[in-house]
Amino acid sequence: MTEPTQEHVISIVSSIFGVEDLIINDGSLKFKIEDKDFKNKFVSLARQLEFINMLARIEKDSDGIYVSVTSFERKKRKWLS
Repeated sequence: MTEPTQEHVISIVSSIFGVEDLIINDGSLKFKIEDKDFKNKFVSLARQLEFINMLARIEKDSDGIYVSVTSFERKKRKWLS
C-alpha cells in the first residue's frame, strides 16, 4: 500500500468536519474544527483513516477542538520457532 498524500488526508477530514485551520508538522496534520457534533463524526473519520494506516486523535484546548492525524505502522509479528 502506498503512503497517502497530504491532500488525500485533508480531503477526507474536510469532507467530515468543518475545518477552520490546518497546521502541518513533520509526520502529522492538525486540523482545527468547528463542529459541535464531533464525537459521532470522529468515529466515521477514524474508520476511514484506518484503511489507509492513519490514526486520528481529538485534542481540546482553550483555542478550540483539534483533530490530529498521524500515520502508524503495523508491527510485523515475529514468530518463534
